[in-house]
Amino acid sequence: MNHNLIDDELFAAFCRHLSASINVIDVLYKLQQLKSGTVVSEDDPIILVSRDPELFALLKEFNYREFVEACVTRIQIEPSCYDVFLSEVDEDAFKIFVGGFKHLAPQAKVEVTEKGFVVHSPMLIADLILPVISRVHEEVLRSLDHFVKMLVAVGNNPKSLFLNAKSPTPESQFLQLWVALKLKIPTEPGGDVIAVV
Repeated sequence: MNHNLIDDELFAAFCRHLSASINVIDVLYKLQQLKSGTVVSEDDPIILVSRDPELFALLKEFNYREFVEACVTRIQIEPSCYDVFLSEVDEDAFKIFVGGFKHLAPQAKVEVTEKGFVVHSPMLIADLILPVISRVHEEVLRSLDHFVKMLVAVGNNPKSLFLNAKSPTPESQFLQLWVALKLKIPTEPGGDVIAVV
């Protein structure tokens, strides 16, 4: 995962955390759609918007499209979570979603448009990944906005900052690390540090 500046093992752990946050209620809702004859193989785009042109430009520069695509293509229903789903969904129906993620998630693509980043994925999984990938996007935007303001405060010298990712979740810590590395903010204090982000 070279474009992420983070090693593959850490990125894989991050994706497992994202996968573990797929909600059983969303699976139940999607099952109702299946029963009503909804075609779930059709593209169901998700648009991730940035209303700040400066942040949008940075995200494009940072290959955020590739990052989001790498996240989406690795989301699956985690085997350690199967029992939670099977307590609410019968096994045959559940296999549809396990197989769907296994075979459909890797086909997802992300496109950069003037409106934002558009995640193209089949309807079967789109509603299930929407809350997950939306949360990722919101946290990236929040961290990027904060870190850019901190950089301005120290004369755009990233060496005057260091990342102290004290976040409530491993996902938040990972996303702050990703943003910090993209902005060249060190992860350890150096000699001329004047602020912590």
